[in-house]
Formats: sequence, structure tokens, C-alpha cells
Amino acid sequence: MRKYTFTSKKSLKRNPMRFEIVNDIRAFDDESTNNYFMRENCCDTISDYLAIQENQNIVNLEVVGLNNEEISAIILGNKSTLQTVSIISEDLNDLSDFTHCNALKSLKVLSNANTITLFNCANNGSLKSLFLELPKCESLINLNGLENALIEELKIVGYERKFPDLTPFAFTDLSFLKSLTNLKQLSIYSHFDIDKYTLLNFFASLSSLTELNLPKDCFTFKQFAWLSSKLEGVKGLSAFLNYYKNFQKDIIMFVIIGSDTPDVEDETPLVEEYEYLKEEYKKVNKPPIE
Repeated sequence: MRKYTFTSKKSLKRNPMRFEIVNDIRAFDDESTNNYFMRENCCDTISDYLAIQENQNIVNLEVVGLNNEEISAIILGNKSTLQTVSIISEDLNDLSDFTHCNALKSLKVLSNANTITLFNCANNGSLKSLFLELPKCESLINLNGLENALIEELKIVGYERKFPDLTPFAFTDLSFLKSLTNLKQLSIYSHFDIDKYTLLNFFASLSSLTELNLPKDCFTFKQFAWLSSKLEGVKGLSAFLNYYKNFQKDIIMFVIIGSDTPDVEDETPLVEEYEYLKEEYKKVNKPPIE
């Protein structure tokens, strides 16, 4: 089974633009480390590439740095065989071509476009995993296209991770998630323009999930504990999230779940409190106000 990577070195500040087709090798010249990876079947121009791409019957595809037109040509030229696709693009704003990819199993897209048009995922019965990272997104068009999809894993990152407040996009409706009856793993890192009380009850109703990942500041410490008590055993809702080293103080700091919880040097007391609250909240149907 062949795996192909298409790379525009223009996106990596290389000149002239070069498109490469490789078998099982990521084709980047790493000038910073002087590592040069072996390359096969290289195409020097997009016209050379387009002349042969329809005959490749590509199954696994990685695309880096191409524009909308070039990506569309690749997708439509291999629509009957594509199974796994990963795209990194500055301006990809329309995913509707994937409606025709009936064999597609996994799709990952990182695009800096301001507006993204989704496709009708329910038409792709084989699609199991969808990952959308849209750090500059202002509008998701055709969000209902996700309804009734058979995907088992969905991850949406709707803001710039380091500067989330700079992104205006926010979910106002998550009802499409109710129609995803096969969904097991859900990660949504985005803003929500939805009442916190309503949002808590909504996530608590997703009882078929095995994993749920949300922004640390999505709810308070107590609200997360209540949610975790309703989704017992679901990964992603534990008190301890991560750790890092504070080089100024030369200590390890622990990141604890909750918008009102500061990073701490010792996570044990808060972890114990979280577990206690979870047990208490099992008896409480309504989420805490704060």
C-alpha cells in the first residue's frame, strides 16, 4: 500500500516551488539540521504532477502547503481510493470535495482560512475519524453536514491554542452531536456561546462517550466534578490535566481542571477534593451554578 506526501516548499520558504510524491517518506529538506531524506518520483512542477496524479490510485495522502485548486485536483482525482487524508493549508476553505470520497476513513485538516465550509459526512459511511484544526476560523458553514455521520472520533480546535481570545468563533448550537450515534471520542477546544447550565446538561447527556476533552476554562472546578460524576469512567475529565517546569522557580507546576483553579506545586489535595466532589455529585441532578 502506497503512502504519498505532496509538499509545496513555497510554504516552507523554499524557492522555487516544488511538488514531491514520495513512497512512505516525508519529503522535506531539513536545512536546519542538514538532514536530507531520500525522495522518489519527484515532480518539479504542478503541471507535471497533475499529468500523472489521476493514475496514482492513492490510498493514504498527506498534503502540505498547496492551494484550494491544487488540493481539489488531488482529492477528485483519487476520490474512489482515498482512505486517510491529512492536509495543512493556509487557505483551504471548502471541504465539499470529500463528499465524493466514499472510501474515506480518516480526515485531518489544519487550515488558517477564516471561513470553512464542511461537507455532508453522512454520505461517507466509512468515515470514522474527523479532526479539524481551524485556528483563525470565524465561521463554520454547513455545520449540520456533520449530522448523522457514522464517525467514532471527532476533534475540533476552533481557536489559536496560545491565543484563544483572539478568535471570534464560538459554537452556538451543538445539537448535531446528538445524531452521532457511533461517537466515542469527542474533543472540542473552542469558545461556546451557550449558557453554562445548558452546556453542562448537554455534555452530561452524551452517555455513549468513552472520552471527552474540553478547554480547561470551559467550566469551574466544581462544575467539571459534577460532569465527571455523570459520565463515570469517561477519559479526559480527571482533575489532573498536565504539568510543566517553572524555570524561574525551578519547580514542577501541575495544571488542574477548572477555570477557577490555579496551577499548583502539589496536585494531591485538589485531586482528592475532586474525587470527593464526584461522589457527592452522583446524588445531585442539577449542576452547580459555579
